[in-house]
Order: sequence, then C-alpha cells, then structure tokens
Amino acid sequence: MRSRKPKPQEPTATATVAFHEAGHALASVLAFRAIGSGRRAIKYVEIGEGEMPAGQWSGSCHGPDIYSPAWPVARIALQDRRKMEWQIVIDLAGPIAEAVARGERRKKHVGAFALFNCGSSEDFSHAGKVIADLCALTKRRQAFLRFEQRALAVVLAHWPTVSMLAAALIEAGRLDGDQVEQIVTAAVRRPR
Repeated sequence: MRSRKPKPQEPTATATVAFHEAGHALASVLAFRAIGSGRRAIKYVEIGEGEMPAGQWSGSCHGPDIYSPAWPVARIALQDRRKMEWQIVIDLAGPIAEAVARGERRKKHVGAFALFNCGSSEDFSHAGKVIADLCALTKRRQAFLRFEQRALAVVLAHWPTVSMLAAALIEAGRLDGDQVEQIVTAAVRRPR
C-alpha cells in the first residue's frame, strides 16, 4: 500500500486575507522604492471579520496609486510605462500571495488559482484596465500571464517579508504605513 503525501494544511480565513493584503502592501512599498517616488506607499492596511455574512473576513490596503486608469488619457505618457507595470504587479501581488499561502506556486497556474479561489475579481479587473492602457500606450499586446509571473516572482523573492506582514496583520488587525515600511525595511536588510 502506497502512503499518500499529506495535503498542505489550508490556512485559516484570517490568514488567507492577511497574506492577500500583505502581498499588496509589499508590492506597493517595493514599487514606490523602484520608481523613486519619495511618497509613502501605504497609508494603512487592515483585515477584519465582516458582519455580512457572519464569519467572512476581508481586508484592504490603502495608499496612493502609482498609476490609475481613471486618470485622463491625455495625461498618459511613455515615461508612465514603469508605473503602469508596477501598478499591475501591485494589483496581482495580493491574490498571488494568497494563492502561494494556500499552496499554489506553479507559474502557469497561480494566476487562475488566484482568480477563482482567492476572492480577487476586483484586483484582476483593475489590473486588466491598467493593461488596456498599457497596450494603448505601447501599441503592443500585453500578456496577463507575464504580469502574473512577475507578481509571483516578487512574492516568492520576498516570502519571509510577506509572512512577517501577514503575522503582524493577524496579531494587530491593522498596520499603518510606517509599520509596514519598518517590517519591509528590516526584512529586506536581513541577510538570507
């Protein structure tokens, strides 16, 4: 008789939401640093148990957009390309981090898993709007899969940081921007 591999334990609802929001928060901090904005990437990030339906956990990550499809089309310029690409990564890093926490790490499957299992339709919708603007700007098609894989690479490269942010969110329920920055800075400086 063959022994079966034990299935990875499904994280609690609290943990999955915490990993989701930690993914957005990490990507935001890294993006703002990469573009040299000088602005604070996160105002606050929080998780909590909702009232309807009872027991349903949700979260949110608040901060300025690096790029928004709501901005006037006339304002879009070629120098905004990096901002657009980072905004897509920020949008996808949350559901991708949740998918990784739930055991899905395969490059070609993580995006679909995140879309269908991680309550991320709003994240994917926003990313799709930014991709549409990026296509209009570059006059080239842009593959969603490329950005899913880029978000996965960011999340996996900084998985200890995502885990630290998620643990802090589970403990506190809410982190302000300074707390997020401190966790990311401390984790990024730490040798592996």
